[in-house]
Amino acid sequence: MATKTFLSLDEFQSLPEPDVGSYELDQGELFYVSPNNLEHNEIRDKLYIPMREFVRQRGLGIVTAETLFKLGTGLVRAPNIAFIPAERLGMMNPREYLEAVPALVVEVLSPGNKPLDVTRKSHQYRAAGVHTVLVLDSERREADLIDAAGVRTVRARGTLEIPAILPGFSIPLSALFE
Repeated sequence: MATKTFLSLDEFQSLPEPDVGSYELDQGELFYVSPNNLEHNEIRDKLYIPMREFVRQRGLGIVTAETLFKLGTGLVRAPNIAFIPAERLGMMNPREYLEAVPALVVEVLSPGNKPLDVTRKSHQYRAAGVHTVLVLDSERREADLIDAAGVRTVRARGTLEIPAILPGFSIPLSALFE
């Protein structure tokens, strides 16, 4: 039987970085997150780079990848991509986990992701105040947008748009899965 490791936020922050991968904290329980494979990173970057440029050019805030966010007591997550609007930036220390709540987080499914884990993360993000969670699924070649209205699925030939968060930003979903 495996032993679970529970940490405070201070203990979590003082952990040494693992040689590969990273850690997340879920209700105080420490989880190791293995490094992403090439396909995962390619999909992430095909969205991250144009989204980051769109936001930067318009002075809307910041877009970050694989950055730790404190989302609540005992909850630290590192979404694959996160958009933080300018008004939420405040006084952040970029050398620690960020305490700003992103308006948008993106999770790219990997072969090792379990549906229950992705559902749990999505609920945690929304409960912490994230407006929209985007889940990219390369096997189905689809994207699920999760917000207060529910889940909206964009199919392979559709266009990914998030007008409530990033009005004017769009990208063909097929471009992410090429």
